[in-house]
Amino acid sequence: MYVLLNQTNIKKTTDSGATWIDITPSSSVSNGQTNITSIETGKTPGELWAAYGNAQNSVKVLYTTNGGGSWVNITTNNLPAAAVSDIAYQRGTNGGVYICIITSNGTTIWYKNNNMNQWQQVGNTLPLMGYIKNRLFVVPAMNKIRFGGSRGAWETDLYE
Repeated sequence: MYVLLNQTNIKKTTDSGATWIDITPSSSVSNGQTNITSIETGKTPGELWAAYGNAQNSVKVLYTTNGGGSWVNITTNNLPAAAVSDIAYQRGTNGGVYICIITSNGTTIWYKNNNMNQWQQVGNTLPLMGYIKNRLFVVPAMNKIRFGGSRGAWETDLYE
């Protein structure tokens, strides 16, 4: 089990919570970023993504396949310089995740899997959906990605 504490620390337990280990990415990997807005688990017990806030383009998403033993920055230069507000894993893919980025021009949803070199925008830019916690939901039975915010909801087809 993994938990995000105070948007700055990621902890994990492998013994039902009796002990907790700090697996927060080091500042050398996170480029000094500390505002972790969301974490998401993947297919295997060691697979985890951490999404970062702040209007910056150096570190938006970090990824680990070994439970936080080491992290890789999977941010690409085509993402807008704005905060990632949420991240969602799509089961049945090769590490496919969606991120939600809110800019002053609107809200965008992006997708990337382990075979892709760059993030790809999914759907069109949406109206500004609010800054109160936004959530992404993958709905495989409907083949949809859904996004809800303080000003409404939206859905579009999954990338794959």
